[in-house]
Amino acid sequence: MQEFLTAFALVSSPQDTESMIEESASDGQLDLVLMFLCGLLGDHNCKEFLNSLDCQIQMTPECLLQLVVERERKANKLRSVQSALLLIMMIYESRRPCLWSKVADCVMEDSQILNLSHLHISPVELQAVIFIFPQSTFTSLM
Repeated sequence: MQEFLTAFALVSSPQDTESMIEESASDGQLDLVLMFLCGLLGDHNCKEFLNSLDCQIQMTPECLLQLVVERERKANKLRSVQSALLLIMMIYESRRPCLWSKVADCVMEDSQILNLSHLHISPVELQAVIFIFPQSTFTSLM
């Protein structure tokens, strides 16, 4: 609940969102907030709900994804499977699988293979991978 409320507060404050992402470590503590935020920004029903509350949405899921990519780049974690999985989860929450093409080259050295074999994948994470699979260039999931 706390993460959702944080994301809800950040919807209309792109400056706070940018500074929070820049100042945060790439250690997973903000991942849930980022997923909720991407969902609020990307999902059409959420936008209608936010508009009904007179929230001024000033950020897009694309912009949020680029901020996370930049954070991961600075932390030298950009090409890790964990970074790819975080971005996949954010895209899943936004309900816009086409966004994968905007970040795939940044996070995947070999955009043909997504090796998840050494990770413990939850059912939701697997659902997110399946969600973006048609938009990806993956030839193999391991």
